[in-house]
Amino acid sequence: MTIETIPLNAPSFCLPVDTPLDEALRRMLAEGVNHAPVCQDREWVGMLSMRDLVGGVLPESARMSHGPVEFALMGDASSEVLGQLRQMGHHRVADLVRRDVPILKRDHRLAEAALLIYQQAMPLPVLGSDGSFLGMLSPRALMQHMVERAGASGGHGH
Repeated sequence: MTIETIPLNAPSFCLPVDTPLDEALRRMLAEGVNHAPVCQDREWVGMLSMRDLVGGVLPESARMSHGPVEFALMGDASSEVLGQLRQMGHHRVADLVRRDVPILKRDHRLAEAALLIYQQAMPLPVLGSDGSFLGMLSPRALMQHMVERAGASGGHGH
């Protein structure tokens, strides 16, 4: 069984790589999304996430392996965080885009797609055979499809 019949979340936008980060953030907030596809001429490039944007405003020392300890020693770094946020317009989506996101094809096997979505903990892009970006497969859409295929009615488990 493949993911071919699962409805995809067709994003209302795809961020070009040269989009300023502050503009990308405003767009994601307005659309109510945590993950935004990044495309160049309808071709998939990668993903920008709210998590990446949050990381982009944190002091670098706070993002290191011992970050929380060092961050606690820094005291209140709120002004630094807000300053970084104000500087987002000087950076582009290309600076934070995740290019290592696994991609799915419409003929991807259901079990493999489920495993990849589980491992990534986010929706994954689905590309056409020509490499064009078709949409995102969300964990919710995947589970809805599996529940319908299994004939499960939900609400009976504990």
